[in-house]
Amino acid sequence: MAEKIAVGDKIERIDITAADATQMPTPTPTSEPKAPVSEQGRPLAKLSVEQREKLYNTAPPPPSTLARTTRPRSRPPRAMS
Repeated sequence: MAEKIAVGDKIERIDITAADATQMPTPTPTSEPKAPVSEQGRPLAKLSVEQREKLYNTAPPPPSTLARTTRPRSRPPRAMS
């Protein structure tokens, strides 16, 4: 176990050894991604705040209706001289 090191202390030696088993904690499983989807009406309004909390864990997909479109120019471009 390493002793506490204070700011300004000089480290003189570091020993590295191999361990038989990992000392890292077991990772928690990642939950399945659940993004909000568009539904008819207001279904979330029927749920209590506690039920709505942490219902979604990812961002919604970008709407396809916001795809970039080109707008017609109001006047022709100026000729370069």
